[in-house]
Amino acid sequence: VREKLDRLRGLLPRDAGRPTILRVDPAVEPIMTIALAAPDMHGGLGRLKETARALVKRRIEQAEGIAQATVLGGEDREIHVDIDMQRTPAFGLTLDDIARSLARANLNLPGGIVTSGQFRYPLRTLGEFAGTGELRKAVVGMAGSPGRVTLADLGRVLETNQERQGLTR
Repeated sequence: VREKLDRLRGLLPRDAGRPTILRVDPAVEPIMTIALAAPDMHGGLGRLKETARALVKRRIEQAEGIAQATVLGGEDREIHVDIDMQRTPAFGLTLDDIARSLARANLNLPGGIVTSGQFRYPLRTLGEFAGTGELRKAVVGMAGSPGRVTLADLGRVLETNQERQGLTR
C-alpha cells in the first residue's frame, strides 16, 4: 500500500504531507457508543459534557473488564487571563512569575483507589481552581504597600468556550 501511495504522490496537492499508514487492530476499537443530548440552551453542551465526564464515564469505568471510557463532543470550558502589561512592572512581576504562581496553586494530585464491593473510586487531592472567582483572587506575588497581589489586580479573567476543532454527531 505504501509503495502504491508513493507512486501516486505526484497527484496530491503540493502542500500535502506524506500519507500516514497505520495498522489498526479491530479488537481495540470501541465496543459501544453512547450518545447524550441536551436542550439547546446557553451552556447546555458544556454542562452535558461535565455530567458525562463526572457520572457516565466514571460509572462505565467502574464496571469489570472496562479499560477506558472516553467523552467526545460538547463544549470545553476555557479560561482567558488578560494581563495588563502596564500594571506588572509596578508590582515587580513578569509573565513568567505569574504563570509559575498559578501553576503552583492549581494542582490536583492522585491519591490512589478505594474499592468498595464492585465499585472502584479514584481518590485525588483537590487544589484546582473551581471557577473564575477563585482565579481572580489567586495570589500571584507580593508587593510593598498593597501586600498580596492577586490576578484581579493585574488584569481580567474571562470564562469562555474553546474554539471547536471538529463536530461530533
